[in-house]
Amino acid sequence: MAYSDDLRQRVLHYVHSGGSKTQAAQLFQVGLRTVHVWQAQGSHYQRGKPGPRGSRKFDRQALAKM
Repeated sequence: MAYSDDLRQRVLHYVHSGGSKTQAAQLFQVGLRTVHVWQAQGSHYQRGKPGPRGSRKFDRQALAKM
């Protein structure tokens, strides 16, 4: 399940303001591991677009060798 960016920001703000990670997990009803991961990701977090990661096109030369 993907959490909203707003929830992520509120949880991290709570922790940065002096709240414990355990309390944040209970208060916002997310997993403790999720809080740890979000904090480890820091500010360089970017949500990726859903769907296939690679190209769906095939290599014609590789196909010809087969």
